[in-house]
Amino acid sequence: MDGLINNISKVTKDQIIEVANKYKGVPLNKEVHKEVINKVINSFKNINFNLKDLTYSPIKGGDGNIEYLAYFTREKSQNLPINSIISKAFE
Repeated sequence: MDGLINNISKVTKDQIIEVANKYKGVPLNKEVHKEVINKVINSFKNINFNLKDLTYSPIKGGDGNIEYLAYFTREKSQNLPINSIISKAFE
């Protein structure tokens, strides 16, 4: 189980570092959020996990950053309205 948790942590951390390096700050563009979320979802698929639920924190960071919480499982993935979730996060 420890190896699996390390893989999950690494997958998420790699995506965050990639975005931080690419955009040099907090990306405030919906398309960037969509790109990153899809990369994280695909990375989890590579280790046989599927997205079951996705939400965002109602509290934005000082620079306007938005944090998301995703629930991955080995069960069949849900058909979630990711674009709608991202749009609501920006309201």
